[in-house]
Amino acid sequence: MLQYHARLQSGGVAKCWLNLSSADNDVGHFFVCLEAALNGVTGETRVPVHRSGSVNVPVEGDGLDVLYRISALSIPFVLFMDDFEVIQNPVVLDVIRKMIDCLSPHGRLVIGSRHVPDIGLGRLRAHGRLLEIGFQNLRFSMDETADLMTSKHSLGLSGSDIVNLQRSTEGWAAALHLATLALASRENRSGLVAGLSGSNSDIADYLVEDVLARQPDDVRRFLLKTSVLSELCASLCSAVTGLADCSGMLEYLERANLFLEPIDSEGNWYRYHSLFAGFLRTQLTREFPLDVAELHLAASNWYLMQDRPVPAIEHALASGNVARSLPLLAEYADRLLLEGRFRLLARWLDVIPSQTLESYPNLGHVYVWALCSIHRYKEAMVLLENTALADTPGVDVQTWASTVALRGFSLAMMDRIEEYYETCTRDLPKMPLEPSFASGVMANATAYCYVMANKYDDARRIFDMANRLHAQAGNTFNMAITECVQGVMEMAQGRLRDATVRLRGAFSSVSRNRLRVVGGGPIVAVFLAAALYEGDELAEAEQLLGECMPLIKEIGTPDALILSHVTLARIACADGNQNRALQLLVELEHLGHRAALPRLVANAWLERARLAVLASDLDAAQTYLRQADNEDVWNISERFSTSANDVDTLHVGRLRVMVASGREAEALPLLKDQLRRAVNDQRYRRALKLRILLAQALHGAGQQRAGMRTLADALKFAHKEGFVRTMLDEGASIARLLHEYRGVMDDGTAAPLEVPAAFLDRLLLASGEAVVQMNLSSSAADSVAMEELSDREIQVLKMLAQGYSNRSIAERLFISENTIKTHLRKINAKLDVHNRMQAITVARRPMLIQ
Repeated sequence: MLQYHARLQSGGVAKCWLNLSSADNDVGHFFVCLEAALNGVTGETRVPVHRSGSVNVPVEGDGLDVLYRISALSIPFVLFMDDFEVIQNPVVLDVIRKMIDCLSPHGRLVIGSRHVPDIGLGRLRAHGRLLEIGFQNLRFSMDETADLMTSKHSLGLSGSDIVNLQRSTEGWAAALHLATLALASRENRSGLVAGLSGSNSDIADYLVEDVLARQPDDVRRFLLKTSVLSELCASLCSAVTGLADCSGMLEYLERANLFLEPIDSEGNWYRYHSLFAGFLRTQLTREFPLDVAELHLAASNWYLMQDRPVPAIEHALASGNVARSLPLLAEYADRLLLEGRFRLLARWLDVIPSQTLESYPNLGHVYVWALCSIHRYKEAMVLLENTALADTPGVDVQTWASTVALRGFSLAMMDRIEEYYETCTRDLPKMPLEPSFASGVMANATAYCYVMANKYDDARRIFDMANRLHAQAGNTFNMAITECVQGVMEMAQGRLRDATVRLRGAFSSVSRNRLRVVGGGPIVAVFLAAALYEGDELAEAEQLLGECMPLIKEIGTPDALILSHVTLARIACADGNQNRALQLLVELEHLGHRAALPRLVANAWLERARLAVLASDLDAAQTYLRQADNEDVWNISERFSTSANDVDTLHVGRLRVMVASGREAEALPLLKDQLRRAVNDQRYRRALKLRILLAQALHGAGQQRAGMRTLADALKFAHKEGFVRTMLDEGASIARLLHEYRGVMDDGTAAPLEVPAAFLDRLLLASGEAVVQMNLSSSAADSVAMEELSDREIQVLKMLAQGYSNRSIAERLFISENTIKTHLRKINAKLDVHNRMQAITVARRPMLIQ
């Protein structure tokens, strides 16, 4: 990797080296470090990204657009990731898989790892996108070993010594390097070579011990004392060792090649090779066990003076000094919680005995927040139940308020909706009306409860109170969530345009700081994407969800998990990618099983049933509905309308199957009853869906005129608020009905102003099946000539018409899948269409494609 890096540097290729550490398992931290690395490639900012475990990252970084920026880079660049084996968090691995998929043709990712990374290497290998250099390739051959020992180091070894050295080390580069260090200070070199035996680790320990024993005392002491550091600079080493000037020692170690590696371009920061560092720490513990704690505390103090609390806390905890580490952790816990450092906090607090935490109630609360946020619900509830919780506020009002908010949050994350509602509506009136994080969270939670229960006046009252509290506290996180909940309410009431504007504002608010990377950003993004999808802004919705999906899996609420997967599945269907849609629904089902969230499982099957209806596979649809039939889940949905099931419920799914299977007469009274309830509850978005199904049922039952009137009502409402996908998601059946209605308008038998023709034409054009049936206007065909397609775009269109998927086209054209999506967006814009089916149909008119 170093050789390749040096070659790139000499060739002027943009590059960045990222040394990973266990801290990068924290998703928010990884995103910000990744963005800093990209800034290093593009030269936009000068941010030190080498200290992955404790880097001072810019909190204003916009991390979720990193993948887009990587895909859009037009210059050759290489991103190096070393020590990749430390990444264990599946969510971070998912981010890296997505990053690989987004790599532009100019980009390369070079990974160094001691283990095979779980990033889909099989798929990359099958598609010819992977170059693997395994341990067999890295071993020195006999000739290379001889050249190293004779030409490079002139150690004067005999031929038999070189053979023995090669046999004992098996060409292992690290062992050979250690051997050169040990042999350089030995007279009896043949004796040293003859003494090498055993496993690689045995040989390494033997050689490192030999190298260390031959160092001057001051060098040896320096090596041992600084081994507690994951990164080294002169000032930090001085704080730990007590030496006045350590820069000369670091330069000496680098010149002596004693496994000290520079990790920044300025030569200020270093690290020990992991093999050497591990041995040094073991030796330190053996020889100076009483010094270890003091060394860590000295490092902690230095980091604290540099305003780097994360490594300061890491070293304080490593010292084992509870009196020092817990107050320090308590001081910064809230700040780290607001930054979304959930896994980091959970990792720290996992090792602290529960009895010790009792003296720090705030840390106990932070622990529960962190556990809930990473879906460790059972542990969170056990910890919460062990916390004293009175029915009324006790002496410590803030502790009580925080505990109440935690309980509500925990119940929401576990999808225990009835208990969630009872807790919030009961306890919010008892909470102190003062600007605190707990009060803000509780206000937002209670407002959402009232929205679920169709108590909109109560919700608005809470919104007003919450906004005052957030403004006083200056809490961007809670303010954005309040806006998000208001957007959810407006969407449920059918005010799509208002909801979209509000959700855009909330997302813009969290995008101005790091909350877009963690905290509220991903949750707001899900609801914004759902609104964009309803308005047929599929590309923007897909990009938002694609960027956020790894974080949604990490911290998403049940509704966010359902909405994100179902919305992406529907976008995939609109793009003709049925396999991708099914993959997303299977993933949602598995998430539900793993997290013990049955609503996720039920919704995965419910959506599969809808897809089966669209494919006219009614037997499969019935089977999937039986799989979705969880009595506990759907009984609650009768009382509470969650955002993920605002429109689609098991009852609606059954009605859809009735209509599709010719049982319209049976469905009609049920649909009318459901429509009446939706209107009474002011659930006008749900009412729109029910009117669409009712129009289909009436038409199928022979009541064509009533069906057209009902469809007209639905179209008028959809046009007023911009609903498109609620119509189109019913597939070919609604497309045929829309086409018939368009004919009625042309015949003059319907009022010309009842539904704007342009809106109806937009719906027909957006429906692929309807486009094939209708006669395209000359203006649609002539639009091709207005803005000519490029040769590459025509090539992509031809392959689309032949049935190739995006991935297959990318492989055949030797470009990235993301580039294909860019071509498709440009094609749609030039042809003024919304999906691939429409593009193919329009392009065939002027014979651009056959």
